[in-house]
Amino acid sequence: MKKSNSGKVYAFPLNFEQGFALCKFMDYTDVASFDGALVYVLNIYMKTIDELPTTEELTKSKVLFGPVPLNKHINVKGKGAWKLVGAIKVSDDPIPVFKDTNQIVSLQKAVDWSTVSGWRKRHFNEGGEECEYEEVRYLEMLELYDMRNVEIRTTMHFLLLNNLKVEDYYNLKDENYKRIYLQMINTSFDRSTAKKYLKVLS
Repeated sequence: MKKSNSGKVYAFPLNFEQGFALCKFMDYTDVASFDGALVYVLNIYMKTIDELPTTEELTKSKVLFGPVPLNKHINVKGKGAWKLVGAIKVSDDPIPVFKDTNQIVSLQKAVDWSTVSGWRKRHFNEGGEECEYEEVRYLEMLELYDMRNVEIRTTMHFLLLNNLKVEDYYNLKDENYKRIYLQMINTSFDRSTAKKYLKVLS
């Protein structure tokens, strides 16, 4: 892990003027140059970008989702830029664990990922033995996100936490929105809650 880049906290806008969220950046590009730029989205919602939490609140904050790999380092200038708002001290954290499956074709067709076999835990370049989906449900996949897709998934998640319907805001027939929705529901929620939210796609 590159400590000099890790622990930086960025604020970014949610879609539909729903407010702002925060994420922590962790740089593992010394271990995995292709997909080692990771963000953890924090479970902190802000109505305005001026409602920044204290460093202590940031440090104690739970993770909404992540880590997810970015396709490039965070842009802080120009259109679509995120704002660097602080930093959290990081230690020598272990390399994150992700999930993947060798049944890629089945996964591309599946709505409920627990119906897909061949799951395993993995680090960036190392895979483990096969396991049941429930053993890896809350782990992210090593699928590259761009900054906009992080904003979309975060907005979707906060909509659900506020008892709003994602389908009232996003057209889930759109392939990108559907893909992000599936990633969120199949990863961030327990099995029974996921089944309820997946019904909108049937």
